Amino acid sequence: MGERAVKIALVGNPNSGKTTLFNHLTGSNQYVGNWPGVTVEKKEGRIRQAERYGYDITLVDLPGIYSLSPYSMEEIVARDYVTKEKPDAVINIVDATNIERNLYLSVQLIEMERPMVIALNMMDEVYAKGDVIHVEELSRRLNIPVIPITAKTGEGVPRLVEAAVSQIERGFIMEPDDLYDDFTHEIHHRIDNLVWQQAKNAGLPVHWTSIKMLEGDQQLRGVLGLPDETLRKIDEIAHEYEASSALGDRETMVADSRYKYIERVVGASVVKAKLGKRTLSEKIDAVVTHRFFALPIFLCVMFLIFTLTFSTIGAWLQDGVAWLISGKFSPWLREWMTSLGAQTWMTSLVVDGAVSGVGGVLSFLPQIAILFCLLSSNLISNSLCFIITILQ
Repeated sequence: MGERAVKIALVGNPNSGKTTLFNHLTGSNQYVGNWPGVTVEKKEGRIRQAERYGYDITLVDLPGIYSLSPYSMEEIVARDYVTKEKPDAVINIVDATNIERNLYLSVQLIEMERPMVIALNMMDEVYAKGDVIHVEELSRRLNIPVIPITAKTGEGVPRLVEAAVSQIERGFIMEPDDLYDDFTHEIHHRIDNLVWQQAKNAGLPVHWTSIKMLEGDQQLRGVLGLPDETLRKIDEIAHEYEASSALGDRETMVADSRYKYIERVVGASVVKAKLGKRTLSEKIDAVVTHRFFALPIFLCVMFLIFTLTFSTIGAWLQDGVAWLISGKFSPWLREWMTSLGAQTWMTSLVVDGAVSGVGGVLSFLPQIAILFCLLSSNLISNSLCFIITILQ
């Protein structure tokens, strides 16, 4: 009997290492298309050697997003997949070097009550900075497993998949009790009582539905098909909520409550290194983005690129190509055509016209190639790394 087929959704902020993790887990066992009806890339792949976990696992790479609010097509695709397709588990990849910002999406995913695990990525950079993340405390406060990984090297990735499989078997999770302040809890529980039946009919988590209604999610209002009287009561509750704070906007107030929770979680589980201990990358950034040094460095780099391209190496290669075509190939071709008895006009058309014209264009090819190589390579950044390393 074959392994049970399951799907795991991979969700995270842009530049959190999501693609690196996806490629590491799936290798060549992946295919790319578009989500039905929208021009947003859809990537799926089967996890290599998934049989060791007892499942046939398909990994679905959702678009990189910062939140689950329906303000972009990527956000709509991601949240529709989690709420409608109901993946067997969610892996939320978090950039450990920007943990507070990344956890906002994590909190929203927790509200969706799916089996979930957090992949705390870029731990090598955390160690290099001297920061300390108490992973067990972070996991306890979020009420979900948190697995430290380094996606680019694969460190911790097998344990991550094991944790995701374990969550599939455990079932869905509940949001932490202190996710919202007491008043926000009271308000969204009052909305619970108004929308629970329609939420269940739509196959949506009741608590997530009520908090989105409190935020004023217009798309969800249309999906639920609530009676006008119910919508009126929800708006009255929301206005009461808005009147309780100087912020005066329901969505801002909910976001503020989430961020206060995140601050408490990070404050209890993350210890930042003392100021002054910076990574090599940060030292380079401090130099090349300096308010006084940045422009001179940029001009020097551009001068170096154009010197290499048009004055030294590029000019030598251009002269070499021109010599090969005009000094070697054209005379040989003229003699060969004359020996075959070709007419003078034909020889002139081929040699003086076609070959000389094409040769004039080809002589610029080395310069163009050098320019593109310099612009797309890491030559400059590697040079800066070397210089700053010497100066340390």
